[in-house]
Amino acid sequence: MCPGSQIRRRSTCTERGWEPVLHDCPPPKCPTIANVSGGSIIYSSDAPFIYRSTATLVCDPDYKLVGINRTTCGLNGRWSNHLGACQIDKECPTVKTILPGLVVYSNPENEPLKGGMKALLLCPHQNTMQHVDTATCMPNGEWSNLLMTCQEKKTCPTIEVHNGIVAYSSLERSFTTSQVAQPPYPLSTVAHLMCPGYQTRRRSTCTERGWEPVLHDCPPPKCPTIANVSGGSIIYSSGAPFIYRSTATLVCDPDYKLVGTNRTTCGLNGRWSNDLGTCQIDKECPALKTTLPGLIVYCNSNDEPRKQGTKAFLLCSHQNTVLHVDTVTCLSHGEWDNVLTTCSAIEKCSKISVPNGDVSYSSKIIAVGTVATLSCSENYEPWGKTSGVQCRANGTWSEPLAICEKVGECPRLRVSGGNVKYSNDGPIKSGTIAEFTCRDDSLVNETQLTSCINGSWHPEIPGRCIG
Repeated sequence: MCPGSQIRRRSTCTERGWEPVLHDCPPPKCPTIANVSGGSIIYSSDAPFIYRSTATLVCDPDYKLVGINRTTCGLNGRWSNHLGACQIDKECPTVKTILPGLVVYSNPENEPLKGGMKALLLCPHQNTMQHVDTATCMPNGEWSNLLMTCQEKKTCPTIEVHNGIVAYSSLERSFTTSQVAQPPYPLSTVAHLMCPGYQTRRRSTCTERGWEPVLHDCPPPKCPTIANVSGGSIIYSSGAPFIYRSTATLVCDPDYKLVGTNRTTCGLNGRWSNDLGTCQIDKECPALKTTLPGLIVYCNSNDEPRKQGTKAFLLCSHQNTVLHVDTVTCLSHGEWDNVLTTCSAIEKCSKISVPNGDVSYSSKIIAVGTVATLSCSENYEPWGKTSGVQCRANGTWSEPLAICEKVGECPRLRVSGGNVKYSNDGPIKSGTIAEFTCRDDSLVNETQLTSCINGSWHPEIPGRCIG
C-alpha cells in the first residue's frame, strides 16, 4: 500500500524468491492549502508537496496571526494541522480632546492603540473628574463610537419636606437622600413623597425647569390615645391630636409601683415608639406582733419598708440557743402569706433509729429546723431519702428517713407454665421488680409482682400456673 495513492501491489514468496518484485512507492503528495485572507503561505518546496514538506503562514502588515502558522506534510498525504488566520489589527487614531474634558487610554505606556484598547472621557464635576463615556478600538483601526462632549448637565436639588420621606429613582438606579451624599439629581429622576400614617403618595419629576409638580409638606402624623392603665395616670406633653414627637408618660398611684417603661414618643409612622408598662399594687405589710420569748427579724433586698417580697423570720430561744422556727412573706396587696406560729409551740423531735445505719443531726439539740442525715453501714445501701429531713415545730419529722438494705443479688425465678420479666437487665440487685405471667391464659393463684430485697424475693412467686 502506498500512502496517499490508490495503488496496491502484491508479491508471492516462491522457490526463486518474491515474484513479482515490489518497487518503491511514489512519495505521498499533500494538497495545496487554500489562500488565507490578509496573509501568504510559503512552502518549503514547489508542488507536488511530498512527505515532510512544510507550509508557513505569514500575515500582511496591519494584520495579526490568530492560531498556528506552520504545518507539515505527513506520510498519509495530509497536512499535520490547520493553519491559523490573519485578522486585521490596525492602530486607532488618538481622540481629539474637547476642553474641559480629558481623554485617557487603557493601553500600557508607549504601546500603540490597537484592537480592544479603550478611550475614557472624563469630565469635571464638583472638583472631581467623573467617567462620562467610553469608546473601544476596533481591529479595522476605527473607534466603536464617537465620545460625548463635556457639557454642563441640568440637574435638580434635594427636596426638603417636613413630616415625610422622599425617595428618588431613575432608569439607572434607585436611592434615598441618606444614600446620596452630594446631589444634584439628573434630569428624568423621579422623587417619591411618602407621608407616614397616610395612604397618600405623591411624585415629582426633574425637568429643565426643576421639579414638576412641586411637592409640599406632609400633614403631621397622629398617634391614637393610649388606653388607661389601672393604678396609674398617663400624662401627655400636648393635647390631642398627638402629633409627631408628642410624648406620653405613665405615673403610678401611691401604693403602686411601675413595671416596665414609663415613657413613649409619637413617631413619623403615627405609632407610639413603645408600649407603656403597668402599675402593680405595692402596699406595705403591717408589723408582726412579737410574742416573748420570740424575736421577729425582717429581711428584703432593697432595705425598704415591709413591701412585696419582704420575709419575716420568727426566732425562738430554746435551751440557751436561738432557733429559726417559722417564715412568712409579704405579698403585693400588703398582707402576709401566712400566720407565724408562736414560740410556745416548739417541741423537741425524737431521735430516728435505722437498723444497719447511722443518723447524724445538724444540731446537738434536736428541735425545730434540725436536719437528719442517714449513712448506711458497709455492705448496706439506702432505700429512700437520706438527707433533708427536718424537725417541725409540732415535734414531728417532715418525712421518714430511708432504710438500709443489705447489698446482694436475688436468684433468677423459674415458674412452671409461666414467664418472668425483670425491671432491669444485668445482676438482680435489691430494688429489682419481677413480673410473673402465665401462658395459655392460665391463672396465677397469688400476686403477679415481687421485689428483690436483701438477696431474696418478697413476696414469693408460686412455682407453677394453675388453669
